Amino acid sequence: MSSKQPSLIGRQTGVNRNKTIAGLISVSLMATGALSSGDNVAGRQQVAYKPEVPRLSLLSFEDIGEELRFSRAQHMLADEARSLRPHIGDESDQKQAVQRTLYATLSASQRKRLVELSVQHRWPDTLLSDYVSKSIALTDEQRGRLETMFRQYYSTSTLTAEEAAAHATRSDPAKPIPDRMEAAKVWRDASKRQRRDYLRAEEARTTKALAVLTKEQVRLIDEVRGEEYPVRFSYRDLNFHMRNLLADRHVQVDLGFSLKESVEFFDEMESDRRNPEKTALSGNAFSKRQFERLSASQQKRLRQAAIQIYGATMVLSRFAAQEIRLTPKQRTDLALELADVNDDEHFDLFTLELRRQAKLLDTPSSETATLQFQMRAQNEQEHLAAMVRSSYEAKREAALAKVLTPEQARRWKAIQGRKLTFLDMARRNHPLNYL
Repeated sequence: MSSKQPSLIGRQTGVNRNKTIAGLISVSLMATGALSSGDNVAGRQQVAYKPEVPRLSLLSFEDIGEELRFSRAQHMLADEARSLRPHIGDESDQKQAVQRTLYATLSASQRKRLVELSVQHRWPDTLLSDYVSKSIALTDEQRGRLETMFRQYYSTSTLTAEEAAAHATRSDPAKPIPDRMEAAKVWRDASKRQRRDYLRAEEARTTKALAVLTKEQVRLIDEVRGEEYPVRFSYRDLNFHMRNLLADRHVQVDLGFSLKESVEFFDEMESDRRNPEKTALSGNAFSKRQFERLSASQQKRLRQAAIQIYGATMVLSRFAAQEIRLTPKQRTDLALELADVNDDEHFDLFTLELRRQAKLLDTPSSETATLQFQMRAQNEQEHLAAMVRSSYEAKREAALAKVLTPEQARRWKAIQGRKLTFLDMARRNHPLNYL
């Protein structure tokens, strides 16, 4: 059987998926069909997903443009496609038209590489694409078995009515605090179950899918997939954290910013913030400009700073996972271990906040209105939250130690670089988890 690992194209497996409890589980819920507009109760079936190969929408990804070595004219077409929103009727049609125009400009070698990346991008669903099916001579009997397998996979993980209600109660400030605490427990356990169901099913389905094929078909698949997509560290791996990190004066000093460079950065950031026509695309453009202004050594140091500040969860980021050579099983094991720890941490931070609110309700308003009380309460809350985060970061490190081999542990330590002198302060200023 093929030993190639699933592609990481387009995945954000690090910082963003661990931002909130809902964020941690949203990807698995959406992928399995457990959540859609108004549909969050068990029992819904989905048909198997049949992706197209080549996948023209990939041409809008900046990573793909870099991998295919776009010309200046091709980059301009890709930028135009990215500026159009796929969920808006007219713009969606325009976006597809631009992508088709861009595809027509590709050379034979670029088209071949796009096919390989398309197969990797939605692997193993692409086994059912017309291109791959013909390339490996998939039989009707094999196709039927794969379709049944994938259909079961997409309906694996679902929410019960009680769990959906718990999520609503947990987030409703109008509900009594004891009810919200109890609902938070139910939702935390639901998050863990959903994620475990999904990730274990995802881990097993590639193995099961390959078992349907003959040895010759597996060999042909390796040829169709081509060389695995090389992950490069970029501003996209930090998403909105990029702006926060570069706005930290301590990080700027560590990167060797001059006073002039710092002033220019803050001026441009303020201008971007005040832009009345600001969109997610323009925000990404800002992060990209700032990242590309850094030298190669500064980009490397920023990556090291991000790994140290955001901690063990960064081991699942695209570049770190490839750098330390995580196996697919290790990715799944770590995703489960780290996400479970994160769920428990979020639960503790959430209940800590609820206790603070309960304490305020029991305190006379004449006392809570004083500046002294407010400052004391804020300092106490920040101290307790810092203790919670510190204890859970230790648990994440323990989870890493349990899964990584000695060589992988050495690589993980090496890619962190020299220790930041302001690490404790940075972790307080840039917490990984938000309520």
